[in-house]
Amino acid sequence: MAQHTSLSCLPPGTALEITRDDVLRRDLADVKPATGCQIISGTLHDVYTGKTISFVLGPKSTVVQIDHMVSLGDAWQPGAQQLPASRRRDLANDPRNLQAVHGPTNE
Repeated sequence: MAQHTSLSCLPPGTALEITRDDVLRRDLADVKPATGCQIISGTLHDVYTGKTISFVLGPKSTVVQIDHMVSLGDAWQPGAQQLPASRRRDLANDPRNLQAVHGPTNE
């Protein structure tokens, strides 16, 4: 999981999962962080729809969602269910497979 810590605002070596805020920090433009790791606003240029979406933390934050580019169900079918729990957690939190997207389109 060491490959993930460079994306995270957590100290190197911290064994925690990649968070929504880590992906937002990577995928949004004009990011404004709050104190600590939380992202309070930014602009998403959605890869699926081509839309430019304003993200502001709050009740309408679901306008931007974090999507698995390869769904966990698709990974499960060819054999991910046979992986140890730690490897499944790594798969679910791999930043190479996570993308911020337009929420309503993703649903």
